Amino acid sequence: MLEVKSISKKFEGKENLTVKNVSFELGEAEIMSIIGESGCGKTTLLRCLAGLHDLEEGEILLKGEKIKGPLLKLVPGHENIEMVFQNYELMPFHTVYENVRYKLIQYPESYQKERTLDVLRICQIEELKNEKPGNLSGGQQQRIALARAIANEPDLILLDEPFSNLDNMLRNSFRELIKRIVKTIKTSFIFVSHDTPDALALSDKIAIMHEGKFIQVGNPKEVYNHPTTEYSAQFFGNPNILSKEEIKKALNIEVQNAKNTIRPERIHLTKNDNASSKITASTYLGSYYEYELITKNNITLHVQSLSEFQIDDCVDISIDSKDITPLK
Repeated sequence: MLEVKSISKKFEGKENLTVKNVSFELGEAEIMSIIGESGCGKTTLLRCLAGLHDLEEGEILLKGEKIKGPLLKLVPGHENIEMVFQNYELMPFHTVYENVRYKLIQYPESYQKERTLDVLRICQIEELKNEKPGNLSGGQQQRIALARAIANEPDLILLDEPFSNLDNMLRNSFRELIKRIVKTIKTSFIFVSHDTPDALALSDKIAIMHEGKFIQVGNPKEVYNHPTTEYSAQFFGNPNILSKEEIKKALNIEVQNAKNTIRPERIHLTKNDNASSKITASTYLGSYYEYELITKNNITLHVQSLSEFQIDDCVDISIDSKDITPLK
């Protein structure tokens, strides 16, 4: 459905490319997240996909049609792509109903009314239809912006940091809303974020972006369990990055690769007063504990466990060798 072929973007006055040779594909009714630290080029890439920036090289195709940038189009953007910005861009002096209906102004009045009410129901904001956006919470305003975006049933919706201003309860409900929209109208979504739990919970595909480039693309299980670089590994949680020598000393396991990673939850601890490894720090996180421990060779490990241990407890360490992932 969407084909992105080796696109790059550079801003005037900047020495380096902001987006560097990015390629990927997205199918119908798929959700993709692009994650990376602030300033890595995520939002610029999103604006390129929306047709709001011209490209230095490469091309973007939506159902085989090339997306044109501002130099080739009088009104930038694509009629089958909608972008929801962080500030939502709602009309403050119009009601929620009017904000959504405005996107359907080219249709007959009867369809405008029917479709607007339908979209408000999908986004679960029909009871707010007579309210002005300024009287509503940020989470409610976000739903209005999303309702506007889906009104025309676009092929692709782009979301810029959609979870950054939401608390945990609102994040969960917004995730479910996106899933419901995908199922209902078969629209594809791409959202950019630096929050990995949202990416893991919602995405069919995750791209990790660093300094303008995609350094890994895969489904959530692939990018979490099999990171290809130290950066990819560190973006999810608090991984153990260890050399082959450190793994041999700490775990008595032989590996071939010079640099490796182990997820904290893959390490198993058993209390043993005669063991040579000791708990040095403990953090309770509700559903699990996060520990720091030091081995007999003074190698520090981070471990997540359901079991409770005390600081200075001596523990045995065990791990399956298949849970040791080699890094580039």
